[in-house]
Amino acid sequence: MGSRRREGGPDVLPPSGAPPPLHHTHNRIFPRKLGLLKKIKRNHTITSFLRFFSDVVEEVEGVETEAVRLPCNMSVEAGDTVYLVLWFKEGLTTPIYSYDVRELLAGQPKHWWDADLLGSRAFFNGGSTPSHLLLQSLAKEDAGVYKCRVDFQRAPTRNTRVNLTVVVPPRRLVLVEDSGAEVRSYVGPINEGDDLHLACIAHGGEPRPSVVWLLDDQPVDDVIESVEGDETRNDLTLSGVTRSLLRAQLTCRASNNKVSSAMSTTATLDMNFGTGSQDWHSVKLLPSYLKLASNVVEER
Repeated sequence: MGSRRREGGPDVLPPSGAPPPLHHTHNRIFPRKLGLLKKIKRNHTITSFLRFFSDVVEEVEGVETEAVRLPCNMSVEAGDTVYLVLWFKEGLTTPIYSYDVRELLAGQPKHWWDADLLGSRAFFNGGSTPSHLLLQSLAKEDAGVYKCRVDFQRAPTRNTRVNLTVVVPPRRLVLVEDSGAEVRSYVGPINEGDDLHLACIAHGGEPRPSVVWLLDDQPVDDVIESVEGDETRNDLTLSGVTRSLLRAQLTCRASNNKVSSAMSTTATLDMNFGTGSQDWHSVKLLPSYLKLASNVVEER
């Protein structure tokens, strides 16, 4: 009789030199394959998670305390429809906002958001082009990578990734004379022929702002002389001031983004004139309403 494997009994060894039965090879190799498949699946999950936030396709810049729109591609093919829109933020495992077209409230999609994170600052507009998540009263903590996931009835899920940068503008801009006195509306009076030294200091700003001097709206100095703490300083020097600069407008402008208007402050140059080194008379610059009153008196 030939050897047989009894049900439930031990395996019968094959004749010497014969190849082992297929099920022996399978039993030895399959656990290794299973472990490898599990490892591949685990690594694939990790890779997918990393790709979730590394594949940024849209750069958006917003300004602290202002509003910003994060775009989301909701375009749909003919015969298809959007079912659900979910917004995620880097570092969080659950959605921060959902727009559910499947559950209509008074004929409108159902909105849900993470009130602890967003409060009442967020609203998703699915009817605009492009659709977008509106974030108001931006804070520095809002910066990061966001993902908009759109689920369709037929088409595959589509993801839009957005990297939001939140800019903090300078909070104050100050003009300072050599003496350390803060300049308000006027600089001087400066004697004709003397050198003018004036500093502009921007306080705060992330990223650090550029600080530029303008003379009658023309840039004359954009070199940063010093950076200390949250102060950014640009020193202006005008050598041998001539009377052609009387009433010139000296403007300092600080900016660190292309979204909001630059911060600026302007002072008017006042001068002393004279025919000799000791023979000076001052030209006083009066506000326009005082100049008008003075002209009326002279005409009388």
